[in-house]
Amino acid sequence: MHTKTAFALGLTLALVGVGLGIMSGLTFPTQAAFAPRREGPPAPAAPDDAFAPSPAAAALPPAEPAAPPALTPSSAPTPWTLPDPVWRIGVTRDGLYRLACDTLEVAGVPVSGTATSALRLWHRGLEVAIEVNDVNGNGLFEPQDGLIFYGEKFHSSPQDEKYTDENVYWLSVEAGAAGKRMTSRSVSPLGAPATDMCLTTVVAEQNLRYWARWYDHPGTATTWFWERMVVPVGQVVTSTYPLPLSHIAAAPHTATLLIEVAGKSFDAAINPDHSLRLTLNGAPIGETSWDGEVGHVATFEIPSALLQEGDNALALAVVGTTVAQDVYFDRAELTYLREPVAAEGALTCKVPTTGAHTYTFTGLPAGAQLYDITDPLNPVKLTDHSGFTFQDTVSAGTRYVGGIPAPRAPTFTSYLPLVLRANSGATRDVAPVASAAIPAVASSPAPTLEQYHPDLSLITRTTGADLLIIAPREFHAALQPLITRRQEQELRVALVAEQDLYPLFNGGVYHPEALRAFVAHAYENWPGPAPRYLLLVGGGHFNFKGYAPETFGPPARIWIPPYLEFADPDQGEVPVDARYGDVNGDGLPELMVGRIPANSEAELATYLDKLLAYDALPAASWTETAIFAADDGASSPEPSYADSFRGWIQDQLFPSWVVTHTVYMADYCPKPPASWTAPCPSATRALTETWSQGAALLFYAGHGAPGVWAHEPLLRGSQLATLKPMTGQPLIIALDCWDGYWMYPHNTNLGNGREAVSIGERATMGWGDRGAIAVFGPAGLGYLYVEEPMARAMMQKAFVDGERYLGELTQAGRLAIWSLNSGKYLARTYTLLGDPSMRLRLTDAP
Repeated sequence: MHTKTAFALGLTLALVGVGLGIMSGLTFPTQAAFAPRREGPPAPAAPDDAFAPSPAAAALPPAEPAAPPALTPSSAPTPWTLPDPVWRIGVTRDGLYRLACDTLEVAGVPVSGTATSALRLWHRGLEVAIEVNDVNGNGLFEPQDGLIFYGEKFHSSPQDEKYTDENVYWLSVEAGAAGKRMTSRSVSPLGAPATDMCLTTVVAEQNLRYWARWYDHPGTATTWFWERMVVPVGQVVTSTYPLPLSHIAAAPHTATLLIEVAGKSFDAAINPDHSLRLTLNGAPIGETSWDGEVGHVATFEIPSALLQEGDNALALAVVGTTVAQDVYFDRAELTYLREPVAAEGALTCKVPTTGAHTYTFTGLPAGAQLYDITDPLNPVKLTDHSGFTFQDTVSAGTRYVGGIPAPRAPTFTSYLPLVLRANSGATRDVAPVASAAIPAVASSPAPTLEQYHPDLSLITRTTGADLLIIAPREFHAALQPLITRRQEQELRVALVAEQDLYPLFNGGVYHPEALRAFVAHAYENWPGPAPRYLLLVGGGHFNFKGYAPETFGPPARIWIPPYLEFADPDQGEVPVDARYGDVNGDGLPELMVGRIPANSEAELATYLDKLLAYDALPAASWTETAIFAADDGASSPEPSYADSFRGWIQDQLFPSWVVTHTVYMADYCPKPPASWTAPCPSATRALTETWSQGAALLFYAGHGAPGVWAHEPLLRGSQLATLKPMTGQPLIIALDCWDGYWMYPHNTNLGNGREAVSIGERATMGWGDRGAIAVFGPAGLGYLYVEEPMARAMMQKAFVDGERYLGELTQAGRLAIWSLNSGKYLARTYTLLGDPSMRLRLTDAP
């Protein structure tokens, strides 16, 4: 028996409001979990099997919904026109905040001597009620004055919360305005029954293991887990987690335990195939079971007599009695009644029952204040209490907070999500705010305060654009030569700062939907013709909050975030760049989307140099050349990869003037006698030498994983360094898995010589004088029966219709996938690493 002891995180007492938040946020519908399809044991993969095994060439794509899930909000929501100027306040934990006059002045807020009524606070277009400490009562904001507001961290769906913890409020100073103020309510004690109980939730959770879920209907959205438990048949593995409780109410009551887990294994012959037994402090509290590769949330009622002060030992036993188990544990939440005793001078209390009650809050310091924060945008100050004893008539779920919202010395580490970006357009000052949050924890980050001038030209535009380029401001100077080149090619170009889109299109909260909403707005509202191309400039990764640095490396900047979606039936969550150009939310982008996944200014400059040089290259022999590389199977012959290419050539899909070179694995290392997993250096050498001579097109069909073509392998990403400098770098069209994947943290050590960077990303971004000019490949797994008609459609567009622009070629491929009966999701997951407005250097027909 295995027992693991760990520590609990996220005690919600006085830290977060229980069960309520001010953000409805963006909703991603949770659909019913369907039965998994996978047969046989999974292949070895990255830590915690981050990458799903590649399907066989003859396999059919998994069944999928008739249509992708709808996006919310609407396709082009009305942007919020912020006041100008306005000051951005970033908050990363729930509590009361006091902003002193001198702090506001340091940040450039013109408050000294200003009418107190001119101060206004905003959240996603709605005004927030604040309290102004006008010490002299003269209606003017003076050095001794301050303003108090209640702020919360970003609360939304689990999918949306992956991107950030930071919520955003906006402070404006508007002469002649009557800013919204908190109301007050008298709560003098009048003899109602005493109720010394608050509903409190303790959360035990750590985010140590990443798993993309290997499913497009995982049931729950979690991809970060605490622990993975693998249990052979006939065994039981137990892990123990502490739940720290304090001041448990003496009155007998029923507590509620919630656990979230996810099944990774699946046995079609057994239902259910996952089983857990739970104990608390050694006492059995229940069992739960479920079936398939899906998430599972279970709740248990627990008599309060089982609870104890201090750590409570929650033991989860994974039972492998009839089938091997592979289960991930996410978190446990225990909700119980707690006495209203402050911790570290602050208290948050959720009322358990409706009616008139008398409360006595203890442990609060003298001078503390009480507020009703049930409506976080409209807190109510509670007055006339007697030493924190008060009577109130409210509904169950009402929330109180008590403490002193007084200035304190802030920690001088401003919180930013791991994008580590400038958060606004014309930022004048970025200052940690002298404030008091409830609770006043020394390590709690102070809110940040920044002046911001909204770029309203993004909303009301006088000129249209053919090419939208979204890039962090730091990349704008490097992009100017590309913009000039595209303008010389008679394209209207609009360069937009990524940082300006979050305030206008998502209230300042960091989320990729802000970028998509802007694109939809420009498409539907800017002067026509509507934009055709969308170029995202910047790379990134999925570890937004810097979890598990010992595994995934130190936090690295995210330049343009991945749009995370459970789009791949085999891999689960993948980056879906096509969503950024999807105006109507049907899953097929209206704009032709590409990304330059640069992770530094130097890397971007290197790629842009080769892109601009490529643009100016004259016709030569390499512009008439196509290379075909094919796998021969994983563990048994799969001739369909090479046969597809032979069919293309025999069917004269390419004009007679196209010179073709083939590197088929079966021609170099036939099996037998060669091993299915032994390197085939002759094939690798043939591919790299042929590639080094230059080509307009390079096709690869076969198995793939990040950093690998074929199981032998035919090519590793590290072997791209052996390519010789070449004049003509090809467009790679990948009929495989993973070549469009770009979001795995580069500092991760996958072990066994495996690489976190896909061949597609490395070939595009690794070198200026070799590699590929662009890559079109899947961000997850692919199926030849879907990818082959896609590539055929692209070549017909090029050689029959004479199309040379990369965006139009990739869109033809997406439309071909969209017309199929199955595998439509690949129209979304196929990703262009490169510029969609680039003209392919391919010889025109004589």
